[in-house]
This record gives sequence, structure tokens and C-alpha cells, in this order.
Amino acid sequence: MTAKQRKETVTTSDASSFAVWHGGIPLESFYTAGLGAQIFFDALKKRGQFVGTRCRPCKQVYVPARAFCERCFSELKDQVRVKPTGTLASFTFNTVDHDGNALPQPLVLGLVRLEGA
Repeated sequence: MTAKQRKETVTTSDASSFAVWHGGIPLESFYTAGLGAQIFFDALKKRGQFVGTRCRPCKQVYVPARAFCERCFSELKDQVRVKPTGTLASFTFNTVDHDGNALPQPLVLGLVRLEGA
């Protein structure tokens, strides 16, 4: 490819102008919760507890647990148990799914600020 060819940009909304080949791409993936979230999910599954991690410098508690503080980037090693009670901070009603289809009943989602977090 020449320098002149690299500088040219083609913009179109006509899909028929693109080269297409048919076929499939066999993909397999494995999702992990990550280091911090694994602490949270293990405690929830095995002991029925909410567990977070505390940042020593910031005194911030993260639930679900995290590996690093979002404020000061310190490594989070202190695990703390958090009560399963809290204050409803916000909520919303969803009437459509991810594809825009109407749900049979509205779905209510709430954001809860847990005690101790």
C-alpha cells in the first residue's frame, strides 16, 4: 500500500459497495470475574456474606471487592464484611429489553448504598 492509498478515506452508507465473504468464525471464550470480584462471589456463595475490600490510605470500602483503589491506585488487601442492608440511593423502571422489545412487566432496578461501604 502506498502512502497516497493510506491517506484516502472512503465513507459510504451503501453496504453493497463493501467486499463480503460468507462463513463463520468459530470462537470460544472464557470469562472470569477477576481477582477482586472473585473474593466477593466466593464469600456470597460459600458464606452468604457481602465482602468488600478497604483502601487503607483512603478509608474507602469497595463492594464488590476490587484489587486496586480507584482514587489512589493502592493495592487493596484488607477484606471487610459489609452488612446486607443499606439506603436506596436511586432507582429506575425499565420497560424494554436490550433489543428494544417491550417487557411483559416493567423491571425495577435499584442502586443501594450498603452500610459500611
